[in-house]
Amino acid sequence: MFWNKFNAAAPGLFGALLDGLVGAMKVREQFGGDTDRAAEELLGGWRPRFVDAVVWAEAACTRMGFQPGEFTQAYKNNQDVGLRYIAENDPVCIGIRKLMANRDEEWRGIPTELVAALRPFVGVILNSLALSRDQLPRVIPVLDKVYGIPVLMGKRIRQNDNRTGIIIGVPRGTMFSPEVISLSEKQPETNLVKPKPGFLRRL
Repeated sequence: MFWNKFNAAAPGLFGALLDGLVGAMKVREQFGGDTDRAAEELLGGWRPRFVDAVVWAEAACTRMGFQPGEFTQAYKNNQDVGLRYIAENDPVCIGIRKLMANRDEEWRGIPTELVAALRPFVGVILNSLALSRDQLPRVIPVLDKVYGIPVLMGKRIRQNDNRTGIIIGVPRGTMFSPEVISLSEKQPETNLVKPKPGFLRRL
């Protein structure tokens, strides 16, 4: 039944995709191939990574019948969902959020000290080498954007100490206000963060 319906709709779907392609090509021609100018007008000056792809998709979706800015907003929502999922499920994010929740001053130390400081808040064993080389650098942008917690890594955080040092700043305001979830607490599947309905389902 599904494939019968799909095959019946396929010519119209293909035509809609071609309309979008033509629309995107016309927009590219309209702005003389200048992505900066196109982003200024179509995205309101927003400059995400891969801005040329976002400009192209915004132009194509508008031609296919979506409202101006609808693709851009959906793209932003999807980015937010990805960041929030990491923030609520990564043990380093959870541990640092809880560590800094009631502090009024920054935390300073080296990876082994951070592992010890996070131990009461996480349900997994963290390795200081993996933390400094992989885990912490990966979640630093998430901590900043979701929780407003700035984290710096570098040498000589302490005087006369050549080891990698870590400075965790006091939260300065949040992009979201997500509830902190402990890894030891089993969350029902219905509580997982889901993309906002609408655009993705229509597409």
